[in-house]
Parts: sequence; C-alpha cells; structure tokens
Amino acid sequence: ADTFWLMKKNKQAIQAWYDVVHLGRQQKHWVIVGGAGRDLTNLLLIQGRRNEGLALCEDLCRLLTDNQGHYLPLAGIPLLGLVMLHYEANEMQRVEHCLELAIPLCHQVGHGYFMVMGQLEQARLAYVRGDIQAAFRSLANANKQAVQFGNKEAINLVAGATAEFHLREGNLTAVARWAKDMGLTTSDIVQDTIPNKAYFNYIRLLLVQGKP
Repeated sequence: ADTFWLMKKNKQAIQAWYDVVHLGRQQKHWVIVGGAGRDLTNLLLIQGRRNEGLALCEDLCRLLTDNQGHYLPLAGIPLLGLVMLHYEANEMQRVEHCLELAIPLCHQVGHGYFMVMGQLEQARLAYVRGDIQAAFRSLANANKQAVQFGNKEAINLVAGATAEFHLREGNLTAVARWAKDMGLTTSDIVQDTIPNKAYFNYIRLLLVQGKP
C-alpha cells in the first residue's frame, strides 16, 4: 500500500489499504486496523470519495468499542478521521463533537502522531471560528509535541498546516520560507513529485506570487 501510494497509483493503494484493514480485523490487530484506516481515509478524501471514508470511519468506530458500547482508546484514530471528513464538508458541530471524543482517547493510546493530529484539528476548528490566536497556539503545541516525539511525518504536517494558515493570512514570507525549507521547486510540479498535502499550498503560493 505504501509503495503504491508513493508511486501515486491511488487506485491500487486504496485496494491495498482495504486489504490491510481486512487482514487486521481478521487477526484482531486493532493497531494495524486503526493505522491502515487512517491512511485509507486520507486517500479516499483526496480521491473525492468522502462518503466512502465516512462509512469506513463509522464502521471502525463501532468496531472499536467494549461490551458496554464505550469507545476503546484506539477508536480515537477513526474519530480523527471523522473530524477531517466533517471539516471538509463544513460540518463544524460534528467536527467539535468528534474532536472532543477523539483527543482524550488518543492521549490514552499514547501515540505521538495521533496526539499531534488532534492538536492540528483543534487549530483548524479555532481558525474557522475566527479565533486566529487560538489556532496558532494549537499549531505551536502540535509542533512542540511532534518535535518531542521525533515524528518527522507529524513535523512536516504541522509545518504544512502552519503554512496554510499563513497563506490565508497573507503572510507570503512565512509560506515562501516553508517552501524553501521543504526544498520545493516548480520542477517538482512538472515532475509530480510533491506530496499531496504540500502540493496545494505550494500551488497557491505560486498563484499569489503571479508565477505561471
């Protein structure tokens, strides 16, 4: 699945992630199920298959409950998936509800990446509500956690989210610095080598700068 994803063979990657989720469920390896579900949800959203992502996350949330119907800690992962999917549809009340459930569960799991993701989603929610200072505080907390855990993927995601907010605020200097730190150039666009989550920020920066 990772290989297909890196090769941008998204159709094959999606099927491979579904296979991983299925095998994880068969073996009751819930960490694998949660992690694979996260990657699959991201890819489904990128491919415009949001409703499919919703069905997947809701199914995983039901799966990751105890006999009393309470969420197990690992349910925080698909709940974060629901946060992302509802955010894309501007369903902010659902975003807040899922986020309130997800963050304490992710802290129970103790996995640095998902704790950082919770902070990122808090930042997005604060920004949409117009609390810019709170949004950047959440981003700073997310970055601190990512550095503390030494998770490079999380560090890059926080940097990308911060660049996105700076772009919305018109701080092109900060965005250009992010692009330079990431080593992005226009040749990366031509060669299609930019990661999906960095691609759109960089394209927007070039457009604002008036570059073809």
